[in-house]
Amino acid sequence: MIGQTVSHYKIVEKLGEGGMGIVYAAEDLSLGRRVAIKFLSETSDGKQFRARFLHEARSISHLSHPHIATIYDYGETPDHQPYIVMEIITGRTLSELLREGSMPIMRAVEIAEAIAEALGEAHARGIIHRDIKPSNVVLNDRGHVKVLDFGLAKQFDARGGEMSDPDAKTLLTMHTQSNAVVGTPLYMSPEQATSAPVGPGSDLFALGALLYECLAGKPAFSGANPIEIIAQVIHVDPPPPSTINKQVPPALDHLTLRALSKDIKKRYQSADEMLADLRAVRELLRDNEHRTDWPTDSGRFDNSSERTLSAFTRTLKRPRSYLLAFVAVTAVAALALFGVSRWWQRAPYQPNAEAQRWFDRGTAALREGAYYQASKMLTRAVSIDDRFALAHARLAEAWAEMDYTGKAKDEMLRVAALVPDRSALPQLDALYLDAVNTFVARDFGAAIKFYSEIARQRPKDASVHVDLGRAYEKNDDIPNAIKSYVEAANLDPLYATAFLRAATLYIRKQDVASASAALDKADAIFQDSGNIE
Repeated sequence: MIGQTVSHYKIVEKLGEGGMGIVYAAEDLSLGRRVAIKFLSETSDGKQFRARFLHEARSISHLSHPHIATIYDYGETPDHQPYIVMEIITGRTLSELLREGSMPIMRAVEIAEAIAEALGEAHARGIIHRDIKPSNVVLNDRGHVKVLDFGLAKQFDARGGEMSDPDAKTLLTMHTQSNAVVGTPLYMSPEQATSAPVGPGSDLFALGALLYECLAGKPAFSGANPIEIIAQVIHVDPPPPSTINKQVPPALDHLTLRALSKDIKKRYQSADEMLADLRAVRELLRDNEHRTDWPTDSGRFDNSSERTLSAFTRTLKRPRSYLLAFVAVTAVAALALFGVSRWWQRAPYQPNAEAQRWFDRGTAALREGAYYQASKMLTRAVSIDDRFALAHARLAEAWAEMDYTGKAKDEMLRVAALVPDRSALPQLDALYLDAVNTFVARDFGAAIKFYSEIARQRPKDASVHVDLGRAYEKNDDIPNAIKSYVEAANLDPLYATAFLRAATLYIRKQDVASASAALDKADAIFQDSGNIE
């Protein structure tokens, strides 16, 4: 194409190539300016597709906003190859900037504001971008933000309705049938990933994912392959950005997690609504720029993200050997206390009923892999009943999973003080404490032994088999982990967590058929229970 003239545009050089097209720099011979011209890729054939491409180009050309790359022209070559002519922007993509390391929080919020403004303009004209991602955001030489590539854009009913795409396939189907994933799974909304109706909320989810990456320095979702990423998009609630970047204030945590809500009704309902909160956070940042202790009460943001989302675990393989040493120290301390207290035989401790309810919810969240939610629920349990030793132990587990090792140590010390003599406990309670403590210390071989004994004593308890499966999974024994999760699912066919955890491991084994079946079963369970997330 280089050197050819299309209409009155002379192709000068190739700028890049994406899944849907190739972009060239060109000279506008009529106006004497440099432009970018995008052609559909050779694989994007079909008369219907080309017609839709031109129809959407016509709609997008009506957009005019400082943060949107301007469309100048569109048309077809003599051999019916569609093209779009647009503003050429010199600068660096956001993805390039993110590869260089962390970004100042204020700058991340400013960039998100600019994108929200651009989306607000597009949504007001009935246009959804559908591919918001760092490589489609450019900061020009003056640092001005431009949103590029409405190449996946589609129209929707601006009066409030959403338009489904009759030609759409789920990403899972597209991957397995053609071995090519269309779109960008890291930033796709759950409704895009499952071929549900798509509206402005999908763009806001993508913006939330982009903002998360700017704040945390890593994507909200991850995986070894596109299918695993998609499964996380559908089912995993990422931890707050502040668990990775301590400088992120609570208000910004709430804002980001609200944008990433699985339930579109809990997400921001418009770009303007999200923009208002972004501006409020920016003012908060400016007011507190010299503070090191962020306020925990963020007013209007408090109720936006406190929710329990069904999730499945990502394998965490961080070195925590020093926790093992700490467990040994606390064991010695417990033995010393035993010398004082062994004469005092007490009846088994019965926790407060309300504390037990929060404990049950928190432990369920732990099994799902929703560690942040688990920490909140288990903190509630121990605040109600501080003598609830197993709740302290499970809370230590949640903190350890999020790498809050100091908090995990505190909870383990509390357990040692509460239960200096395990023999005073019922056998099952003592086994659970030993299992959780060894799990926290990352001694997964020992945890497997304890959970195996619990499973032997309670063979019909599905949750025990999930605990055992988690220990096997952490110990990299995938076949036995899958066996445990399948056993849990067989014992309780309505236990979604068992299916979700099995699905993650099937994905790691590239067993797409089994992963799809497990995910479909979990989705059906959530739909039947009215807990669609």
